[in-house]
Order: sequence, then C-alpha cells, then structure tokens
Amino acid sequence: MKLLHKTLSLAVLGILTTLVLTWAKADEKGVPVPSSELQLPAGPPFASPEDAIQQRRAAYKLSGGVFKAMKEAVEAGKDVRPFADDARFLVSWSRKIPEMFPPGSDTGKETKALPKIWQDKKTFDERAAAYTAEAEKLAALAEAGDKAGFAQQFQATGKACGACHKVFRARVD
Repeated sequence: MKLLHKTLSLAVLGILTTLVLTWAKADEKGVPVPSSELQLPAGPPFASPEDAIQQRRAAYKLSGGVFKAMKEAVEAGKDVRPFADDARFLVSWSRKIPEMFPPGSDTGKETKALPKIWQDKKTFDERAAAYTAEAEKLAALAEAGDKAGFAQQFQATGKACGACHKVFRARVD
C-alpha cells in the first residue's frame, strides 16, 4: 500500500510540475515570467464568484512577476527583446480584465476588489483599455529592441496599470 501511495504521489507531482512549467518560466532569480505559451484564465462563464476571484488573483500574480522581471531588466540595461512575449501577455491580460469582475465577485476569498468597480464600471473598463494601449506600445518597443523607449514605456505601462489600483483595489498593509 505504501508503494502505491508513493507512486501516485510521484505521478501527481510530475503532472503538477509539467503544468507549472507550461504556465510559466522563471528568470535567473526564480521570478515567474509568463512564456509565449501562457494561457490566461478562461474567463466567463465562471463556475462561481469564488472561481472568478481565484482566476483573476492568479493572473494578477503573473502580471506582477512580469513587471518585476521587466523592471530588473530595465534597471540592468538588458536587451528588452526577450520581453516581447511578456509584454504581449500584458496586452492580452489587460483586455481580459473587465470580464474578470462579474457581478457577485465583489466579496469572497481574499478579494481586494472594491465595490467601486461595479459602481463605476465604465471608468474601470476605460482604465483597463488605457492599460491595454500602453502595453501594446511596450510590446512594440520590446520587439524593436529599443531599450530607451522600452524603459520609458515601462513606466507609462506601470502607471496605467496602477491607475486602477489607486481607485479600485483595497490597500494592502
């Protein structure tokens, strides 16, 4: 029985490892960075409001890893071309943000979403669209290998992303 349990545990571990590796790669410091194969959360219809919260939290965590890796590359003056796929991930994610906040997902497991998202959905969606526009410019500059332009656009993209945080996300102490 112990052998069967150990074999099943190893099999599950192998499957989970494979899934993680297809979802993300890591930079030299072990920070998760989405790869070109990364699939965003499925989006609506969600199984439950809790499912929406979990899916958007996972995607936000990945985008945070992308921003961290990009910041380190900008500060170190590294080639930005390798970040083209990651910038395209930000474009895809930013387009998906409005649908990741369905009615009913305003409360629940560890959500930091403020009620203002649903009270002022128009502004929320406009800010997500502005984030998309900035991320698209970032992707183009990464593809072109323009370090200086990428560094400036990285700041603009971060500012557009953060514009929602200030109004629509609860502060984390």
